[in-house]
Amino acid sequence: MNLHAIQTGSVRIKSAQVKGQGRGLRGRLGVFADPSGLDGSPCMRWSSTIPKA
Repeated sequence: MNLHAIQTGSVRIKSAQVKGQGRGLRGRLGVFADPSGLDGSPCMRWSSTIPKA
């Protein structure tokens, strides 16, 4: 069995999402108020091939 990693895109996340500061509604709204962003993280898709016996 072979596994193949295929990058389908990238996503930018904010530092507030990584830190997870705040609780409840205030913590969720803090993500929208955070102006700083981090580098893009890859979005990966995995494919497997199985040889016929």
